[in-house]
Amino acid sequence: MTLNSSQKKILKRKGHTLKPKLKIGKGGFGDENIKIMNKLLSDLSLIKIRILGDKPSRLKKFEALIELNICEIVGSIGASVLLFKKNGLNLLEEKDLIEENDSVDEKLSE
Repeated sequence: MTLNSSQKKILKRKGHTLKPKLKIGKGGFGDENIKIMNKLLSDLSLIKIRILGDKPSRLKKFEALIELNICEIVGSIGASVLLFKKNGLNLLEEKDLIEENDSVDEKLSE
């Protein structure tokens, strides 16, 4: 599932107040971290993780996360990354998309 910009905007809004559920350190994305991340994503659908280290090492770990291809990356700011995996929970409800479109229409009409 590829998220469009409206969906990402909704998920970023919902994920803004989340605390990081997992911290990725020197070990990177080992088997144990992947298991934990999969469990969190299947339970919660939207999680925030924190990638520790300096910028070059964070970028390498971020690229490794992309290669795993187990979830959709909603966005990242600094060392925090917001991840989404569609499951039984519907975080992208129809009413959210309608509200989002209405607010965009209101801004355009001003």
